[in-house]
Amino acid sequence: MIFAAKTTASGLIALLIAFTLNLDQPSWALLTVFIVSQPRQVLAKALEEMDIARRKLLGDDLDSVATSGAMPAFRATRIAAVTG
Repeated sequence: MIFAAKTTASGLIALLIAFTLNLDQPSWALLTVFIVSQPRQVLAKALEEMDIARRKLLGDDLDSVATSGAMPAFRATRIAAVTG
């Protein structure tokens, strides 16, 4: 509830400043406030998910390097390369 009140107040202040400066589309100031101001929990969760995604991407990269390095060893027999 406090977050919503603070965000609304900030949005109204941004809208007042946009009208004072005679911007072409002052409503974008209000929208920008609501987009940029996210609760800390949401931001923390997003950062955690990005960290997990980075680890998975690193694992995929290492797996592809290992597979590329092992493939020449199986050139002689195609069945060994397919079945692993």
